[in-house]
Amino acid sequence: MQLIELNRSDIISAIQGDGNQLLVAGKSAVTVGNFDGVHKAHYALIDATINSKSSLGLDNSVIFTFQEHPMVLLGDHDPDLLTSSDERLDLFRKSGIDIVVSVEFCDEFAELDYSRFIKLFLCEMCGMQHMVGGYDAHMGNDRSGNVGNILELGHSLNFTFEVISAQTNNAGCVISSSAIRELIGKNGDVKSGNEMLGRPYSVMGIVGYGDGRGESLGYPTANINPLDKLKLVPAPGVYAVRIVYSAETYNGMLNYGSVPTVHEGGLQKPRIEVHLFDFSGSLRGEIVKIEWHNRVRDEQCFASIDDLKLQLSADEKSIRDYFTTVDES
Repeated sequence: MQLIELNRSDIISAIQGDGNQLLVAGKSAVTVGNFDGVHKAHYALIDATINSKSSLGLDNSVIFTFQEHPMVLLGDHDPDLLTSSDERLDLFRKSGIDIVVSVEFCDEFAELDYSRFIKLFLCEMCGMQHMVGGYDAHMGNDRSGNVGNILELGHSLNFTFEVISAQTNNAGCVISSSAIRELIGKNGDVKSGNEMLGRPYSVMGIVGYGDGRGESLGYPTANINPLDKLKLVPAPGVYAVRIVYSAETYNGMLNYGSVPTVHEGGLQKPRIEVHLFDFSGSLRGEIVKIEWHNRVRDEQCFASIDDLKLQLSADEKSIRDYFTTVDES
């Protein structure tokens, strides 16, 4: 996969018509979007782009995307990202796409209307002959570039537009980044969220310092701080997780919350604590990947430490049984 990055000065030069504007040589099939999550509906767009390159005899399959989510610039609050920039690029690389054009989303880019954006950046700079978009596609500074307008523009700019219908899960719910955020971030329903993603939801983090209370309970924990502060963390609760570290994968149980039984009144800032099964040693200072597989229960405040210990034992058994069932199926 070839990665082409455009910064703000490149964008301004292109808009002003300065210098060589060609990014991609040859004729291309292109799909455009944020692709946060790179979920099953996104793969429908990417796969159609790759297939149309072949069926139409074009030279390139291209993803046109953004280095940061546009809401970082346009929104009044930071977005809860499902994928970091590095994760998205890694997933793009594995998808089989030929070229990714990743642009810095800046004010000058945000002010372009859809027709200027498509003509300049897609047709002229990427050699677009065929576009693949979703049924709910919107482009341009006023989001006026909808399916109808893009189809009409294709006639004048000599490109075809392929519209991909809504993708649904087994329950008939439309797959989207916002639906996945709702499932995982609000409800902690990582199982349903994973079904829409097509893989376990994951967060990269660095193992920091805790207060050592877990070890005194017989369940030593790794306290993990997410590397990307914009990444969505699932709703507070207890989860069946897998930790990937140094090419090895360990099953474990994770608590995300304020730890009210151990800390009276609960911590002001919730934290991620993971107990790895069948692991000995220290991970402090190491970078690990957390894969969320299933929600076990809400976080609770127990009447005593002994009650907490009993529940932790029950949680461990439940999670070990869960992974045994998953691995055997």
